[in-house]
Amino acid sequence: MPYKKLAATAASVAVCAAAVCIVAGCGEASSSTSSGTSEMTAPLTQAQLIATADPICAHYLTELHAHPLKKANEFSQELQRLYSNHQTELSELQKLRPPTALASDWAKIVGGHEALSHDMTEALRDAHAGELRAVTPLIISGSRRQAATLAIARRDGFKDCSRVR
Repeated sequence: MPYKKLAATAASVAVCAAAVCIVAGCGEASSSTSSGTSEMTAPLTQAQLIATADPICAHYLTELHAHPLKKANEFSQELQRLYSNHQTELSELQKLRPPTALASDWAKIVGGHEALSHDMTEALRDAHAGELRAVTPLIISGSRRQAATLAIARRDGFKDCSRVR
């Protein structure tokens, strides 16, 4: 693939990956979500959950934009950085225990992060192998799931965990 075409593909994939990666979830809740297990003994109130989760999401959004992709050959390295940051964010969000009224929604948000983690693992494998075209379907499917999760987060009152920038 000529460099210009590769660069354009990588840039498109990076923009889509950024959109997928910056949300507070992008999928259906998984049966193995760990949002039900928590280091906290009592559930948070809705206000406490939002006040705790939104700064985690805001930090991830900031990190996402810290190193913009400039060259196609940087894609794999940048995706690795995003994956590492996402794993930290996921771990922090999994520790939060939602109020009973938000348990189902929170499971969907955390489940979305878990699905994103899986997709990013596959994307990293493909990117390291130089298969950028294989990354695109993962991004498309993640983007479709993202819209529903963002709507849930917005409805529940999240700000940073419900936006894409």
